[in-house]
Amino acid sequence: MNTDIQKSTRWFRRYFSLLSLGVIAATLYMIFFSDTSVLHKIEYQRIIDSLRTEVKINRDSMLYRPRSDGAGRPRTAQHETPRRRRFHLHM
Repeated sequence: MNTDIQKSTRWFRRYFSLLSLGVIAATLYMIFFSDTSVLHKIEYQRIIDSLRTEVKINRDSMLYRPRSDGAGRPRTAQHETPRRRRFHLHM
């Protein structure tokens, strides 16, 4: 068993330098553990997809809302004055 470890150690030293190990370690860190890692991007994409779904649902319900409440029309002074009087708002 000791010879197997020695063989693998020799092979490892022969094909991998300290610089290449550093590059591999830095690459693995950037891919899996940093703020811009693949795992974070997958999680962010899942959140973005769920928010897009919610926007579609809310947009769909907004389009079917009755238009009788006057939303979307500009308020004029004729409409503003009675509302201010009703709620005791002074200019």
